[in-house]
Amino acid sequence: MKKWIIRCLILIIPTYALVILVNFFADPANIYHASMTDDIVNGLKEHVAVEIAGDFDEGVLLDKRIAACDVHDVGIMGSSHVLYVDWDFDDYLNIGMSGEFLDDYYATVGLIDKYDKYPDTLVIGVDPYIFMDGLSIRQESLKDDLEYADKLIKGGSSKKSPIDLSGLKKVKELFSFSYFQSSVSAMINGVNATYVNPVDDIDRGDYPKILYTGRRVPSLTSQKEIQDMDSAAQWDISTGAVYCMTDYEELSPVCIERFEILIDYILS
Repeated sequence: MKKWIIRCLILIIPTYALVILVNFFADPANIYHASMTDDIVNGLKEHVAVEIAGDFDEGVLLDKRIAACDVHDVGIMGSSHVLYVDWDFDDYLNIGMSGEFLDDYYATVGLIDKYDKYPDTLVIGVDPYIFMDGLSIRQESLKDDLEYADKLIKGGSSKKSPIDLSGLKKVKELFSFSYFQSSVSAMINGVNATYVNPVDDIDRGDYPKILYTGRRVPSLTSQKEIQDMDSAAQWDISTGAVYCMTDYEELSPVCIERFEILIDYILS
């Protein structure tokens, strides 16, 4: 029995050591290389756009951008549905993030209030799924700002756990075999996930771009063929699963109330 355990350890320990090392150094989602957000902010100080190759913590970037920016006439808030729009405003900052839930809206308002960066006009993109029960904050790095906004707006307590589990989740991801697959793929394809290149060209190119206005510009290779989009649409129709809205037949009264409270606060 003892020999069997030793043999298992000889196999398991090197395997997990390899997974951990590859996940940490390849890190395609930039979980362990947060300096990428600083490179983005600094690049946009002198240039109209930055090219990026990997993912990053959008909550951290939003915090740094709002902290560093001047007050704009217009702010654009919401999910990726507002991020890719070329808004026709003279002076605006897009403060949207990918796949925002209602808690993310609260956290964004918390950031605006914390840095006293209220625009004259705030345009809010409203997705139907923000009125679903059971969806917590998407950008976990903004949990403190959610708690701040909750207390500021209605004097209530936020859904934030008394124990911050973000560090534990980072450690857990080091051991993830699915993340290992993404990391290996990035290494094989020669993708530098921390790549940030300031440019003065806002047209679509080989890399996705973030503009100084906050708008996102997809890469040329991200555009799907018509048949692929038709196939995806047919799958949604056949399964009744549009994004995360499976069996979603009515709006949550609790979420409606929270949204109205948020709007009343912003208007005040």
